[in-house]
Amino acid sequence: MTIILQGHLHSLVHNLQNISKEPKITSCLYFNVNKKRIVAQQIEKNPVKHYLFFAGIMPCFSPSDDVVACKLVSVYPGNGKFGISSHIVYVLLFQGSTGKLLSIMEGESITKRRTAATSALSAKWLAPKNPKILSILGAGHQALAHMQVLLDQYPGLRQIKLWNYRKSSAIRLAEEVSGWLKMEQWIEVFDEVEECVQDADLIVTATFATKPVLKGTKLRSVDVHLMSVGAPRPDWSEIEPEVWNASQVYVDSFPGAQAESGDIIKSQCNIVDELGSFIGSSLKNRSNNRRTIFKSLGLAVEDLVAAKMVFERSNKGSKCPLKFLEPDQQRYHGEDILIKDQVNTKVKNFEANAILINDGLLMVCEIKTEASNLALLYKAQTGELKAIVDTKKIANCTLHQRLGYFLNAIKCVESS
Repeated sequence: MTIILQGHLHSLVHNLQNISKEPKITSCLYFNVNKKRIVAQQIEKNPVKHYLFFAGIMPCFSPSDDVVACKLVSVYPGNGKFGISSHIVYVLLFQGSTGKLLSIMEGESITKRRTAATSALSAKWLAPKNPKILSILGAGHQALAHMQVLLDQYPGLRQIKLWNYRKSSAIRLAEEVSGWLKMEQWIEVFDEVEECVQDADLIVTATFATKPVLKGTKLRSVDVHLMSVGAPRPDWSEIEPEVWNASQVYVDSFPGAQAESGDIIKSQCNIVDELGSFIGSSLKNRSNNRRTIFKSLGLAVEDLVAAKMVFERSNKGSKCPLKFLEPDQQRYHGEDILIKDQVNTKVKNFEANAILINDGLLMVCEIKTEASNLALLYKAQTGELKAIVDTKKIANCTLHQRLGYFLNAIKCVESS
């Protein structure tokens, strides 16, 4: 069952806002529990050289909710030529006290909506009052999700301005949303970035740009709030350094931004604060009429909050959308070699490992809790999730035996 977060934008913004009542969040990747505080630790990220992609394991534990969420995400910019999404995401929800698997969810919808909801939170505290013009650079899922949540939060918006590297994509997006705009609202596609952002009160940059597309020309120096959700790698950027250095910059995570955001790294701008340190406070506007930027890289706790909300609203866990295989201990064979041990993390009684086998053609993510042992098998060329395997019965087998079973499992799925 694929669970979509449709129609719950208000609730998600509200739930994310309540994170401020929990211990301060300081990382976007990995959380551990230390004296009832959520403490961050960095995960080593090793992009696989065989293909142009990067993959991440994002676990998070909430003691108050008794929930562990683990998001598995792979980003393949070149997947369009295969007719496959560039972002392939699943969220697994576990009971924190027992490790019992509660739900397996399609995670792309959760990711795009929790990202947009977090941007809306930043606007709530940093944007000018009563914005009228929204500009969006990009025409993908994040562009649409941001448009939905910001129109919901600011019904007084009158104009939406779009720009995309491929103008045809921006035109398609404009046509898609024009039907549900109010009579007094209109949407327009622009050829140039400068024209698109001119006079805007709110600006969203959600591009796949690796070099700056937004420059300071015609960009307001006051009374404008930017939400940057693109350029998630240290070597990418979408806004020129001069804009960052002439703005008040806020982030979701100090260590995450300083390690992962190419815009932050290249501009060496001063970061004023983390969003989580003041959302929920009585101080509604911190911009002091200056230009503000919120850099979003994503926090695992956002996925946890969103996944928990979806799970509770569904009243039951989702069924696995793929063939779930029971291990047969008599079927271990194959010349399987561990290519790379990518990630080894622990959150309480939670472990996750990602490996490549079969000369880099198959990516395996093993997840273990007190009550659940799973392996998720991905096609490494595209990041497609092919099977989810119960590995409890083979937990004590050798590495070569387990890898042999994974190869047999994927062959079984492909032949069925």
